[in-house]
Amino acid sequence: MEQVKKDWCVTVLIIDEKSNRVFLIKKRRGIKVLPGKEPFTIPSRWAMVGGRRDPGEKDKIETAIREVEEEIGLSVGINPELRVADDRGDHLDVSFIGYPIGGKLKIKSDEVIDYRWFPIKILEVPRLLKSFLSDKNAEMHPNHLWRAQRLL
Repeated sequence: MEQVKKDWCVTVLIIDEKSNRVFLIKKRRGIKVLPGKEPFTIPSRWAMVGGRRDPGEKDKIETAIREVEEEIGLSVGINPELRVADDRGDHLDVSFIGYPIGGKLKIKSDEVIDYRWFPIKILEVPRLLKSFLSDKNAEMHPNHLWRAQRLL
């Protein structure tokens, strides 16, 4: 019996090891429409960089590298051994750790409304995000937080 390959989404936890910081983006609130699903609202939250596989991409790491370059302009090195996968039914969510190796930080996506480097501690103690930003409503996407914590 032939195994059907699932589509995938990737996220990348970008880590600057020298400063012990992680790079996160804040996504714009909006309506998302996925094939075969009802439209739904996406709240504005902090998240890892990432996105869906483009047609023709055969490798999740290829997707991860492209997404980081497309969204924020950085080139990243990906360790294929450090990853977390979550089967979402119709697709896989796969998260990697990425290390900046080149490029210039430049937000290229209209989905991103804010971005910054955070102390890695905010992944261990998520409530620190609110105080770090002086924003009582700040929150990280729960699935991204769960995967980021497992990557560390």
